Amino acid sequence: MKCGKVAPELAATANISDFNIANALGGLIGGAIADNTFRVSAIPFAAAVVPALALLFILSQERGAAYLRPYLDPL
Repeated sequence: MKCGKVAPELAATANISDFNIANALGGLIGGAIADNTFRVSAIPFAAAVVPALALLFILSQERGAAYLRPYLDPL
């Protein structure tokens, strides 16, 4: 999203697409959890685990991209 000033329509499209993907994944994960042997009682546990996994993923991506920072300057 660093190039949002150059292409605001593309940045808005990416933002909306991210929301739609997250919405679909939420339904998929929630349905899989509810259909599992744990049933609906496991949904709060999954609601705590999924954001924690997402945070770990984001942190790992930030650490891995640190060496690319000089090359990622906006146009």
